[in-house]
Order: sequence, then C-alpha cells, then structure tokens
Amino acid sequence: MSPRSTWRSLRAIGTAVIAAITLILFSAATPASAATARSSVWVGSPINGNWAVWDSACNGAIYPSSACSWPTVHHTFRNGMPYAGDWSVDLGVSAGQDVLLYAAPNETWRTISAKVETVVLACAARSGETYEQTRARGGNAVVVGLYEGSSRIGWVTYTHVNPTVGAGQWIGRWDTRVGTVGNYTSNSCWTGVHLHVEMTNETNYSCFNRGWGSGQAMSRTNFIGFLGGAYRTAPRQACP
Repeated sequence: MSPRSTWRSLRAIGTAVIAAITLILFSAATPASAATARSSVWVGSPINGNWAVWDSACNGAIYPSSACSWPTVHHTFRNGMPYAGDWSVDLGVSAGQDVLLYAAPNETWRTISAKVETVVLACAARSGETYEQTRARGGNAVVVGLYEGSSRIGWVTYTHVNPTVGAGQWIGRWDTRVGTVGNYTSNSCWTGVHLHVEMTNETNYSCFNRGWGSGQAMSRTNFIGFLGGAYRTAPRQACP
C-alpha cells in the first residue's frame, strides 16, 4: 500500500493516533546514515615511520590477510570491543619509539575527548601460557575511544605496544603517549617490528587516507583517516 493510500485509510482515526503514525513513517523514511552519523574526527599518524608496503603478498590477497598489510585487505580484530576494526594497516617503525595519539574534530568548535577503553593482549594465549609469556610474543593492544560528550564516535587501536596508559583513563586527544613500539619474540602473531593501527566507527564506517603510497615516509600528525561522519557505507575503504 502506498503512503498516500495508507494516509487515506487512517483518516477516520483520531488525530493523536494519526500524528503518532506519521512520526513513525517519517522516521522510517529517514536514511540510516543521515540519522546516525556522528561528528567527524581527523586522526593523525602516531609515529615517524612508513606507510604499509604493497608487495607480492598483496597480489590477489583478500580480507582478512595477515601477509598483506594494505588497509583494503589487512586483518582486523575486536580487542574486547563490540566489533572488529573497519580497516587496519601495519606501519613500519623502529622499536622503542613513542606511540602518540593525535585526534582533532573536523569542525573546530566541537569538543572531543579521549578515553582508554581497554588494554588487551595482542596475541592469543597458548595453552599453559602466563599473561607475561603471551605478552612477550606480541605486546598489547591499546584501544582509545573518542567521544563528543557521552557519545562515543569510534575508537583507534594501537597494537604491538608496551602501554603507558591504563583502561578507563581519560587522556588528552593530542600529542599524548599511549605506549612505545615493542620488540618481541618472532612468532606467527608477530613477525617483526611494526605498529598495527585500526580505526572503527560506532555508526557508518571509518576510512583511510587514499594518498599514501607503498612504503611512503610519514611523520607524526600526518593524516591517516577519519573517524565518525558518514564517509563510507562499507569497511576497508579510502576516504573520498
């Protein structure tokens, strides 16, 4: 039945009921992206290093790939959060370097805050392993949520780090150290010094900076992606 026919069939109903149904119909017709989009947050590189390398492992690779570090296919994880990352990338970096949070609202008048949501092991525990034994194989993942008021816009995850912050801690959103890049025991979970970064939206999907070339040098604060907004309707996509 068309909306117009529905309206005619309801004309005999009391005005209060009509008003309620009209509100429901209007809400249902509103595009989800427009209804749920949250503030857009610009996120910068946490390290001085290099963007992912497109190598032979990326030829024909599909998500979730551990061998290819390119953000269109690289694997993502939940790390204790409601769902896995929208996209991820492995950044080339030296061990011991500080990992710094850089996040700013696109609309400068907005107030954005940052909270450490959780600090978890980066690698799955093997049978009989202690916490420290597992951590020695890959360090930790530090998940930082970005908020506008009490509304969480999304989160950024920094993996294979030695954390300097704790879960539940509110931290500055700019130039704040969350850990240092670790150097661990080579294994299937960790194959060399790098920083695994993920970004995840609460609604819609975050996106990555399409401008990075394979292995391109990057500096702290260089733009890597957007959280929030309604830039993409699927994961692992470049920003417009």
